[in-house]
Amino acid sequence: MSSEQSRPSASGSTATPPSLRDRPCDHPRERRRGTGRRRETESRSRELPAAVTSAAPGAAQGSPPPPAAPSAAPRERMAWVDMARGFCVVAVVLVHVGVFHAFPLAGDLEGRPLVKAWVVFNSALLAELRMPLLLFVSGWLASTKVRAGLGNGRTRLAVLTNLHIYLVWTLIYVAMELLLAPGASPQVFSDVDSFGGFVRELLYPQFGPLWFVAVLAASIAVLSLLRGVPPPLVLLGLVVAGWVVERATETPVGLPRAVFFAAGVYLAPQVRRYVDSRRVVGWSAAAAAVFGAAMLLLPPLLRYPASVLACVPLSIVFLALAKFLCRWRAIEAPAAWIGRRTLGVYVIHWPLAGLLVIWGSQHPALVARWESNDLVAIAYPVVATAVVVALSLGLEALLKRAGLGILFEPPRRLREAVAGGYRPATRRRTEAGTSVRVDHGEAAGST
Repeated sequence: MSSEQSRPSASGSTATPPSLRDRPCDHPRERRRGTGRRRETESRSRELPAAVTSAAPGAAQGSPPPPAAPSAAPRERMAWVDMARGFCVVAVVLVHVGVFHAFPLAGDLEGRPLVKAWVVFNSALLAELRMPLLLFVSGWLASTKVRAGLGNGRTRLAVLTNLHIYLVWTLIYVAMELLLAPGASPQVFSDVDSFGGFVRELLYPQFGPLWFVAVLAASIAVLSLLRGVPPPLVLLGLVVAGWVVERATETPVGLPRAVFFAAGVYLAPQVRRYVDSRRVVGWSAAAAAVFGAAMLLLPPLLRYPASVLACVPLSIVFLALAKFLCRWRAIEAPAAWIGRRTLGVYVIHWPLAGLLVIWGSQHPALVARWESNDLVAIAYPVVATAVVVALSLGLEALLKRAGLGILFEPPRRLREAVAGGYRPATRRRTEAGTSVRVDHGEAAGST
């Protein structure tokens, strides 16, 4: 009850006397307690957002504030999704460091079953699964952009950003190949030895990690245009097209992988429900095991459709595993932290891995001597991967601080022109220490 309510009214009547808790504190200790409570209340009110602590113009004092617009509501990040992305990108680095640098220098693997199993795990299993999993997660997270269509500024900005990153880093890789490894066989940074090779790499990249970025840009644009087509028809068309290209090029890199991004987009409304269902996860694991075994038994002509049928349910199992591991802070914190910074790791690790390849080719005896010990041969790629990831994160921060943020996003004026007034989401920390996403001017329900 306010102090005004205890005073006589203008008509002469006296209002109800104040309750005991509204009376002044007579005891010094009670006065101190009351002052402390008031300070605590004022401190909390200062910590709250302005939308909560201030009333709308014209509203009576003490009335509840109007509800915030849906577009301004902060959304909690799902740490286990960041973990999943972090695991995928670290797996990409591990495969590149192992396959191109550590494993070729390990020497003869006869009589070394542990090292041989480790090499097979990285070269066959992890190399085959990491990109479908990353594309599925990326499609899930980009599903609202695709559903919004190219008329939405956020969707156009996503296409522009991926194209910009692809073009900028293709030029960087080509420059490093020409300057640091001219005439190297096989190529280290880029598969470009002529102008025609450069054009080919731009139109259909297959060497290095940037094909993934090109697939993201093309998939978001094409799936946005095909919003009115039934998803089964789109998925079937991608499988057929990917199968034809995979047989023609003898590699699944590029278009054959786009089906996993599309699967993430179209399964997005059910992904969280599937991940939380033990029955769905169990059946997905069984399907992944069956079709994974079929990949090993079938002839090369039929392996691509088997890989699609194996990797899509495996993506559900992978996300469920990430959510389970998220219970342990020691695992969740570093993996989720990297998962929120995957761009820098993804594009910068390739030149660093290339430098490792050049160094290893100049000192093969030294690396072979290290890897003559089985434990060192297993641990060395892991340690080298950790160093490459740390250097990638550090270099990204230094480049942005040096004013070279254009390496990771288009110029501001171009972003504004393409986005048409859309302001990218920002992040802030809550009192509990979690990261929340605050969207500016977006449609409700965006991811």
